[in-house]
Amino acid sequence: MRDSATAAPAALTPTMVIVFVAGFTMLQPLATDFYQPTLPAIAAAFGSPVAEVQLTLSAFVLAFGLWQLIAGPIADRYGRFFEKDPARANVAELAFGVNDKAEVTGVVLEDEKAGFHWAFGRSDHLGGVVGVEEFRSPDTVIHQDIVYAKGNPIQVERAELVHADGRRVGVIERGRYLI
Repeated sequence: MRDSATAAPAALTPTMVIVFVAGFTMLQPLATDFYQPTLPAIAAAFGSPVAEVQLTLSAFVLAFGLWQLIAGPIADRYGRFFEKDPARANVAELAFGVNDKAEVTGVVLEDEKAGFHWAFGRSDHLGGVVGVEEFRSPDTVIHQDIVYAKGNPIQVERAELVHADGRRVGVIERGRYLI
């Protein structure tokens, strides 16, 4: 069960997934189509034979293929994590830490005061409605915080709050708080 405060965004429809995957699948051939006509100019700029510069295209395709072998299993692992128990997909917490004196130390309870953070899974201990009983098994119960504060490798560039009536309020723009 989820209330409006803890409800996850609408699930992706099969059509949305197809469009999303197709869009990313087009990137590799698009990249090579843009790169290939520039090979003679690159060869001239570096004073190298075109045949040697063409090896960079082979290296790109090889690296792209090898990355698929690495990224595919990782994506499957995370996808199965949420399939194993749909209660894990509950957006349990969403907060904007605004203490400009807070420092990221690696301790989540401190780090979340330094910037945007969210959590998935159990939320009843925070006033939400997804508790232990919503999970398929005690082994799958989780509450995982994810912090995107200053100093972390990933930060939030832009955030908006969307009201039920469709009104939007900007909270973060270009990594800085607006309110």
